[in-house]
Amino acid sequence: MIYIRFLFAGLFLGVADVAAQEDTLPIMVSDLLKIQQLNNVVAAPNGRYVAYTVRSIIQEGEEEDDYVYRSELWMVPADRSTPPQQMTYGGANSPVWHPDSERIAFLRTVEGISQLFEISIYGGEARQLFYFEYDVWEPQWSPDGRYMLFSAMPDKEDITEYIGAEPEWPEERPARPSWETHVR
Repeated sequence: MIYIRFLFAGLFLGVADVAAQEDTLPIMVSDLLKIQQLNNVVAAPNGRYVAYTVRSIIQEGEEEDDYVYRSELWMVPADRSTPPQQMTYGGANSPVWHPDSERIAFLRTVEGISQLFEISIYGGEARQLFYFEYDVWEPQWSPDGRYMLFSAMPDKEDITEYIGAEPEWPEERPARPSWETHVR
């Protein structure tokens, strides 16, 4: 069955390629703004839904040439019984399903720092789970859904203050020469 779907999709794309080749209009720079990229595809633990992000180029700012990449969270039933639904409008990356399959955690930049948010699959506004002073990345729910694990990297000054001394290791991480060259 999967082979037939891929074959059908391949035939459809082949027809679309032929039709596109017959068009004589040149590609314009503005056409590049219409490209959207699918990322971070994750299935719900119960298998009923699929969440993913769509990355687009959007105009942001007052200048005509101020463009940024923005990713938004989308969700679709795995059986495709309804069309995809956009879940966020303020940016979203790295979606992670809660074990109950009714909530999705994701990252969103707030004041230049990546923070952790959550949204219900039934709608409503996304809510920030907490504020953390460093960029948060790689979020994961605990198996029972009570805790959230994530990575973050404090800067040298905060580590020195916390441990009460200069860190013993000479480099922040391999391939980076020293703390002084660290750019946040």
